[in-house]
Amino acid sequence: MHVLVAEPNPERAQALRNALVAHGHRVEVVAQGGEALAALARPLSPEVALVEDHLPDMTSLALLQAAQRMGLHVAVLVLGADAAAARWALAAQAGAFDVVATDPDGAYLHTLGARVVAVRDRAREVAMRERLADALASTSAPVILAGRDGVVEHANAAAQRLVGRPGVQLEGTLLAALIVLEAEPAARAEFMRVLQVGGEWAGEVRLAADGATGRPCLATLSPVRRAQGRDEGVVLTLQDLTDRVATEEALREANRRLAEQAARDPLTGLYNRSYFREVLVRELSRAARHDDEASVLMVDLDEFKRVNDSEGHAVGDEVLCEVAGALRDALRDGDVLARYGGDEFCVLLPNTGRGGARTVAARLRQAVAARRLGPEGRIVQHLTIGLATSRDLPTLERGESPDDSLLRLADRALLAAKAAGGDRVQAHGDAH
Repeated sequence: MHVLVAEPNPERAQALRNALVAHGHRVEVVAQGGEALAALARPLSPEVALVEDHLPDMTSLALLQAAQRMGLHVAVLVLGADAAAARWALAAQAGAFDVVATDPDGAYLHTLGARVVAVRDRAREVAMRERLADALASTSAPVILAGRDGVVEHANAAAQRLVGRPGVQLEGTLLAALIVLEAEPAARAEFMRVLQVGGEWAGEVRLAADGATGRPCLATLSPVRRAQGRDEGVVLTLQDLTDRVATEEALREANRRLAEQAARDPLTGLYNRSYFREVLVRELSRAARHDDEASVLMVDLDEFKRVNDSEGHAVGDEVLCEVAGALRDALRDGDVLARYGGDEFCVLLPNTGRGGARTVAARLRQAVAARRLGPEGRIVQHLTIGLATSRDLPTLERGESPDDSLLRLADRALLAAKAAGGDRVQAHGDAH
C-alpha cells in the first residue's frame, strides 16, 4: 500500500517509515502540509496519509479542510500527542479517519501498520458507500437500502417521491411496513422469509405511500453482500405500476363496454339474440344440475306491420323501443329480456315453472296494452306470447340441443296462439 507520511521531525519520520515498511507498505515522506496536499492531488495519490498534528505551515485540521475544498478523497490518520483532545472531533468532521497518540516511547509504532490497513479499509467502504449513494441519487429507479434487521438506512430521491416521504422520515422505518401484502398471506410470508435470510424475491406489491395502502409497484428484493459473502442487508428496487394498472383497468373497462355493446340490440338497448342464447344455455345447464325449472316466453307484436305501413318505419322503431321499455319495467330482477328479431322479443325466466310463467306473460301483455305508444300516444299495441318450460324438454328432437328445443317449443306455442287469433298467451301442450 502507498502511504504518505507528513512529519517534519526527521527522526520520527524515519521511525514511521521503518514501522510501515516492516508491514510491507511503500512509504513517501514530506515535511510540509503544502507538500502533502500536492502529493494527495496527484492522479496516483497515496491511499493513506499519516499527518502530524502541527506541521510547519499548517495544522492537520487546516490540511483536512483544504483537502475538502480541493475535492480530495483521502484516508487521513492524524498523529497527535493527546488522542483525547476535543479538537479531534473537528478533525473527524473534516474527514480524519483515526487519531494515533504518539507516545514518547514509540509503542504506537507496533500497531501502526495494522491501523493503517484498517483506515484504508474504512476509507474504501466509505468511498464505496458514497459512490453507491451517488449512483442511487442519479438513477430514476426508486431504490431503498435496509440493514440486516430490515430497517431502512437509505432511500434515494426517486423512492422518497414514490413513497411521498422525505428520506429523513423513511430512514429508521421497517422495510416490511412499506410493503402491503396482507391480502396475499403466502406472498407476504415468503417476502418476510427472504428479508430475514437475505435472499432474492420479486413480485407485485402495494406500497404504503402517502398514508395510503394502494400504490401498485413491482418490487425486487436482493441481498447486499461483501466480497467475503457476508450479508450487509438488502436493496429493494421499485417500479411504479400506477400508470400501467390504470391503463389495464381502462382497457378492461373498454373491453367490458365493447362486450356489453356486442351483447345489445342497437335500436332498443335490450340484449340481442346471440347473448340471449348464451344465457339460456347456462341457465338450462344450471337448472338441470339443481333439478330446477326455467321458462321461455316468445313475444310477438300483433299486426305490427300495419304500424310500419301506415305510420312509417321511424314511428315503427319508436313503438318497438317503447314496447321494449314496457316489457323491461314489468319483469323481475334476474329475468332476461332480449330482442329476438324484427318485432319479436324473448324472455328467460329462471326458477320459474309454467304457472309462474303464465303470470309473468299476462303482466307483460297488460303492461304493453295499457300504454299509448307512438306520436301523441295514438297507437295501442297488443301481444301474443308463446310459453315453454324446461320440463317440456323430453320432447327433444334428434340432434337438437336443449336451448334449441326450448325455443322451438315456445315458438310453436306462439304460432298456435297466432293461429287462434293472437292477443293471448299459450303454453306448449295447451289444448288448441
